[in-house]
Amino acid sequence: MKAVTSNNYRARIDRVLAHLAAHLDADLSLAELARIAHFSPYHFHRMFRAMTGESVAALVRRLRLETAGRALRERDRSVTDVALEAGYGSPEAFTHAFQQAFGAAPSDYRRAVVAPRYLPPLSLELTLDRATMRLSLEPFGSTDMDVTIEVFPDRSAACLRHVGPYDHAGPTYERVLRWAATAGLLERDAVVMGLSYDDPGAVAENALRYDVCFGLAEPVALPVEFRLETVRGGRYAVHTLRGPYSGIHDAFRRLFGKWLPTSGEEVDNRPCLELHMSRPTEVPESERLTKVCVLLRNKSPRSTTEPTPDARAVGPVPGVVIGSSEGRRQISRRLRQALETRR
Repeated sequence: MKAVTSNNYRARIDRVLAHLAAHLDADLSLAELARIAHFSPYHFHRMFRAMTGESVAALVRRLRLETAGRALRERDRSVTDVALEAGYGSPEAFTHAFQQAFGAAPSDYRRAVVAPRYLPPLSLELTLDRATMRLSLEPFGSTDMDVTIEVFPDRSAACLRHVGPYDHAGPTYERVLRWAATAGLLERDAVVMGLSYDDPGAVAENALRYDVCFGLAEPVALPVEFRLETVRGGRYAVHTLRGPYSGIHDAFRRLFGKWLPTSGEEVDNRPCLELHMSRPTEVPESERLTKVCVLLRNKSPRSTTEPTPDARAVGPVPGVVIGSSEGRRQISRRLRQALETRR
């Protein structure tokens, strides 16, 4: 585990949690929250939900209703006033939401000897100080996820778009594979991919975008609705999932929420990638292999003109370009002189 990176990710999400608590009555856009966290808007919400266990909308709703519950018990305010303060347009809408959250109507909650708890309970990743309504992340634990870094080439692919719940993409896969078989392309080493563009926690299920892609070794004529795309290569964090496709969502959640914050890596602004290594018709569901992949940013090589630790210890050498042969010789002399002076 890389503690510095882990703490960095935690601090960035904590900044967002503090902002949410301080601006519950504001219109909180995901783009603004991503800016506060210094995360890419493309993957911010996926990171946030994976690390906190809840979506931004769910956490804001929780904080507003928890604040309303405290107002009901500690302040002599009408249910209507508390409802309006919590951002609800009518007492009826507030009562419905409140009863769903606490299992009790606002009036019953106010009179209860022991206030009912919000349901479902807060995820184990978070703690809530009910005096201040301040959320904070628990320290990161280790993850037993087996993740490797693999470099993939750019791939030309025939892609077909599915819009709707990700777990309803089966018919789109079937259509792509039927076309590939008819075109004589379904070889043993055929590359079948899935690209998920949206986070299910931030986008309505019926609007989720997903591409089923079939790798092409050479140009071919494509049917109507198919698109020729280049699936971007690069450095990917890869976890090989064995089992049913229903485990893909959880695998991505753990990649973003558990592995990435402790990895020393930064995610790039690209769709999540699935590589299907097994043919569903040939292996039982429990033996299917799927590579769950997240594109990473390239790490910048260290500059050859950057001062070495020794150079920083003895200070700059006037008139010498750091990194040159003469510079290194003068730095070595200065270092020896500094050490002899300290003896």
